Amino acid sequence: MSKKVIKALFVAPAALGAAVLATGEAQAQYFSDATSANDLLQQIESYSAEGNTTVGQFTGASQFSDVSPSDWAFQALDDLVRRYDCLKGYPNGTFRGNRALSRYEFAAGLNACLQQIERLIAETTADFATKEDLETMSRLMQEFEAELAMLGTRVDNLESRVSFLEDNQFSTTTKLAGEAVWTLGAPWGRTPDVPANENLTFDYRARLGFNTSFTGEDLLLTRLNVGNGTNFGAANLGTGAGSLNFYSDTENTVVLDKLWYQFPLNDRVRLHVGAQGMAIDDILDAASTAPYSYDDVPLGNAYNTAFYDTQGAGRAAVGANIRLSDNLGIDLGYFAGQAEDPSRGIFGGAFALPVQLNASFDKLNLALGYSRTFSPGRDAAGQPLPALNSPGTILAATPFGGLATSGNHYHLALSYDLSPKFNISGFAGYTVGIAESGGLAPDGVNFISRGSKANIWNWALNLSFPEIFRDADVLRIGFGQVPSAARVQGPAPEDPTTALLGNIEYRFHINDNIELAPAFFMSWNPTGTAGNNLYGAALRTIFRF
Repeated sequence: MSKKVIKALFVAPAALGAAVLATGEAQAQYFSDATSANDLLQQIESYSAEGNTTVGQFTGASQFSDVSPSDWAFQALDDLVRRYDCLKGYPNGTFRGNRALSRYEFAAGLNACLQQIERLIAETTADFATKEDLETMSRLMQEFEAELAMLGTRVDNLESRVSFLEDNQFSTTTKLAGEAVWTLGAPWGRTPDVPANENLTFDYRARLGFNTSFTGEDLLLTRLNVGNGTNFGAANLGTGAGSLNFYSDTENTVVLDKLWYQFPLNDRVRLHVGAQGMAIDDILDAASTAPYSYDDVPLGNAYNTAFYDTQGAGRAAVGANIRLSDNLGIDLGYFAGQAEDPSRGIFGGAFALPVQLNASFDKLNLALGYSRTFSPGRDAAGQPLPALNSPGTILAATPFGGLATSGNHYHLALSYDLSPKFNISGFAGYTVGIAESGGLAPDGVNFISRGSKANIWNWALNLSFPEIFRDADVLRIGFGQVPSAARVQGPAPEDPTTALLGNIEYRFHINDNIELAPAFFMSWNPTGTAGNNLYGAALRTIFRF
């Protein structure tokens, strides 16, 4: 903050008071004319317009002499203090008797009275200052012009020292953030081919995050994860269409699940570098267009999995958030799925290259995205890899079997607050999978030519009702289509029917650390075949600390 601004802040109270009193007709009885008020205002403005003032510029010993109780200035300030209650005492609590003051002490008291008069004038019910009081203030300001100016200089120096300490005395800090999810649940339903496992289950997922900052503006995240949960869809039907948003099966083994670092490059750019577990939505903003559904029970309705959960995500990555304006921003990144494998490396294996444009307004959030992905089809050991790696039907995830596959992923999402207690959000996704090599189709009989394409669609609509019954509670209802393969070129099969997903969930906010979330979801045709329906219910208890 410049010295001129500091000085202006100190003398602004009297300026505001003079302006209000000079222009308000209701206070005309206090001013027989406006000349004195205008003169006072001009004097104050001249103080604000001053350049840098130093002690060396003062002339005359009188400027550094004490103010004794017999001086008119002391008596005038004492009268203002008593009438306007503008000074409770100096920091040492000794301003109560007839003792001499230094000129700087006196200037501090004068400045306090300036601010108190402004406050009284701003309150419509307060007594207004009189013309005589303003004339007294004007004379005092002229007498102590240099000391008032020095107040700004001293405050400016203090701010510089505090700023230096803030910039240089930050110590490395690590904070622990934990979450534990206990789930009581069960799927049920019968399919033509496979009966659903209908037993009641109880599982958990626990995460410990170590959030470390070296400068106060950066973040190094080290997160440990352990769990024994089951993906209902995969366990019953061998498909990701019924994937749950909270399951994590590490077989009760603690694993390093995330290790990444983010820091500001400048006021508009923030950079991200990850060595492990960096998901696309760790860099690209998915939550603003899914403010309530982001952690729904069924993963397929929570957010656009065909865009955010693609091949390459969850490993090493680099990215950036770029703020274009107060309302617009761009997120982009490069995600390498086999960066640790010397036979594939950062650029020779599976990857995702997404970019997203974000628009944020008062009640509306929009996101428009595109991602280019690639999967080599098989890992270095020759084992098949998911081609598009999105929780959906089997053909949507791997339309060409174990062949190398690239993908063009298109994404549109929005969220709108219709009222403080009603939010509507949703997304639409379109993916074009392209066979990058030729080979046998998944049926093991037909041959797929290089360049064959598969069109994959998904969408969801979510209705959220925050605080509909209780403060901090949320009721959520969702319905959509999980990624389903359609119009597949060549002999590769396509899904005969689309896979649909519905859910309803209510979150009971117990306190800031505990939530209960009963939920029910329905997965129709999760394998892409009519009649294969799966239902599930879950009661989650979520602990955060």
